[in-house]
Amino acid sequence: MKLILDKEKDKAVLTVPTTMGGTKRIKFPKKNLYYWYPFNLNFSYKYTNAKEFIYLVREDRDCKYNYYQAGRLKKSEPLKNKDGYPLHPSVYKRNKYIIERAKKLGIPTIDKPFDKTNIEIGFKRLAKLIKIVKTNIENRAIERDDEALYALAYPNEEWDELVYKYATEQEEQILIEFGEMYTMLNLMRKLLKKG
Repeated sequence: MKLILDKEKDKAVLTVPTTMGGTKRIKFPKKNLYYWYPFNLNFSYKYTNAKEFIYLVREDRDCKYNYYQAGRLKKSEPLKNKDGYPLHPSVYKRNKYIIERAKKLGIPTIDKPFDKTNIEIGFKRLAKLIKIVKTNIENRAIERDDEALYALAYPNEEWDELVYKYATEQEEQILIEFGEMYTMLNLMRKLLKKG
């Protein structure tokens, strides 16, 4: 799935794979993208040629949390409508939750006016919050696992895998939320560039 903001001021073009093996380009309004565009990158849309609409799929089958209730094609329905804009109810519900969490953390959100400066402030704030959570997990890993202490000298992908075994479910959830906030900020930056 690829989202490109069209040169037309109010359009976004979503390119998605189809059930027949090709791709399909679909135009949407840029306004209120958070009504249907998933902030979680483990999910994307696909186009069904038979039913002629897009439906949400879970990209990573190992993804533990199905926040958007992405299911099978047989049970999928076309996007709904809210205030004249496309809406995926589960995506909207989760995105609104992420937006509210971001506001409480002092991070700018896509549903309010924003500019380049406050987007950059949002990225910096988010980086600090991620570092706090990651440091807590790393410290726990080092306390409990001698291998982690030695691996610390050469952090790499194996180090990350080792460390994240020690994340609590709450820390896991928080890091996923931060990832969704990061996607939201990237989307905001993209909207600003093509606004």
